[in-house]
Amino acid sequence: MLEMVVGFLFDAEYKNVMLVKKNRPPWQDGKLNGVGGKIEIDEAPLVAMHREFFEETGYIINNFNNFAILNGATWRVYFYETVINKLKVLEEFENDEEIVIEKISNLPENTMFNLRWLIPLALDNDMLRPVILYDNSNLL
Repeated sequence: MLEMVVGFLFDAEYKNVMLVKKNRPPWQDGKLNGVGGKIEIDEAPLVAMHREFFEETGYIINNFNNFAILNGATWRVYFYETVINKLKVLEEFENDEEIVIEKISNLPENTMFNLRWLIPLALDNDMLRPVILYDNSNLL
């Protein structure tokens, strides 16, 4: 089973979110997605989220909250969210994928389709977390 993590970093007003413009895998090339990647062997999902977020953005985040787990036939994605006072792309941090900050109310057309419901789900604090979801679209 392929396991991955995806995290959303919001500003304190919940108006903006940090995303990554993906170069890979090919079906995500050029699209905006949450920050994340594959969970390594014997790595806990939260540890993977901390590692992936640092590797891609340069931010050390210690307060991620797991809000959803999306299960497919051969894969699982753990989704996390957290908040920071002011969002800023760390210019001195280099990565091969561009980190961007986008307005939640006006996400660009090249945003991954599922972020249009995952981001509102991340912001909904009136539910028991994590929400367990199942997908049969065979995207991965």
